[in-house]
Amino acid sequence: MAEKRFLLCRPLGGLNDTLCQINHCRRYAEKYGRILIVDGRYSGILGEFGDYFEMAGTDHIISTTSPEMPDIDAMDCLPAEVRGRVSTIKWSGYTSPEGYVTIDSITGVPLRFDWTCNHEVPLLIHQQSGGGISSFDLLEHLTLVPALAARIRAAIEAVPQPYLALHIRNTDYKTDLNMVMEFMLKRNVRRNLVLCTDNPATYDWFRAGLPKVRMHRITTPAVEVTGPLHRTARNAEAKVRRDVAENSIIELCALAGANTLFVCALDSHDTPAGLNKFQTDQTRLSGFSRLAVHLCRDKARLRRFMGAAGEGFLPDQTLGRFIYIRPGVAPTEA
Repeated sequence: MAEKRFLLCRPLGGLNDTLCQINHCRRYAEKYGRILIVDGRYSGILGEFGDYFEMAGTDHIISTTSPEMPDIDAMDCLPAEVRGRVSTIKWSGYTSPEGYVTIDSITGVPLRFDWTCNHEVPLLIHQQSGGGISSFDLLEHLTLVPALAARIRAAIEAVPQPYLALHIRNTDYKTDLNMVMEFMLKRNVRRNLVLCTDNPATYDWFRAGLPKVRMHRITTPAVEVTGPLHRTARNAEAKVRRDVAENSIIELCALAGANTLFVCALDSHDTPAGLNKFQTDQTRLSGFSRLAVHLCRDKARLRRFMGAAGEGFLPDQTLGRFIYIRPGVAPTEA
C-alpha cells in the first residue's frame, strides 16, 4: 500500500486570506494525491476549520483533533529544517518584493514549498498569508455547518426585507468615513441598513450621523477592538475566539443577503508601508468586501454555501447588486 502523503495548510491573516491559502493548498493536494490538513487556529477562523465549515471533494482533515490526524512531528517534511517541531513552530516574517513571507523564527526558512513539482516527502507545510480571489473557488467546495447556518438564517430573517448593507473596514486598514457619510446623505438613504464593521465605534458614528436610517447591527462585538479582529482575539479565551469567528461569518452572509450592498475603497493602512499592491488589489477593496460582493451578486451561491439552511432562503431574490464608493470617482453600480 502506498504511503499516505499530507499537506499541512496553516493559513494566516483574515477570513479572505485564510480561504485563499486553503484553496491554493486544496488544488495542489488534489493534483498530487495528498491529504489536505487544515489547521485554522492561527488564522481568521481562530480555531478548528471544521467547527464552521464542511468541505467536499479533496481528501481532507479539517480538525487537528480528528482521530485521523497523523503525528506530524514524526514525519519527514518540507521545509526539512522544521522536522520534529512542526506542531510547535514559532514564526515571524518580512516583506519581500513578492509580498509578506512567513518564516521559521529559528532557522529563517520560509514556511512553504515549491508548488511547481510533485514532492516525495510525506509532509509538506504551507504557513502563509495573502489574499486575492482564489477564495471564490473554495466557496464552491464549502458549506457552513448546520448549526451556524441556521443561526445565520435566523439573524438575517430578523431584519425587515429587503434591506441594504454597508461594509466598513476601519482598524488597521482605514476607510474615509466622511466620504462614505457624504455619499449616504446625498443618496438620502432611509431604508433598513445593516452596517457591518470591524470597529464598533464606526457603527456608533454612522448611527449618529444618519438618524433617518433604520440601522441594524447583526452581531454583538465579542472583544474590545485594538486592531484587526483576527489579531485582537488571537490570545483570547476559546469562547471569545469562537464568537469573533462566528460573528465574521454571520456578517459576511448578512452583507451577501442584502438587496444592495455598499462597499468602500480603503484609504490608508496603519503600517509605514501603507496601502500597497500586496495588501489590496487595484480596486482597493478589502478581501472581506470582495467575498461579500461575490456572494451578494448570486443569491443561489449564497444558498448553496448555507447548505440545508439555505433552502427557500430569500426566495424573492436572485441577483443582488453592489455599489462601490471611492474618492474622486462616481460610485460604480453593478
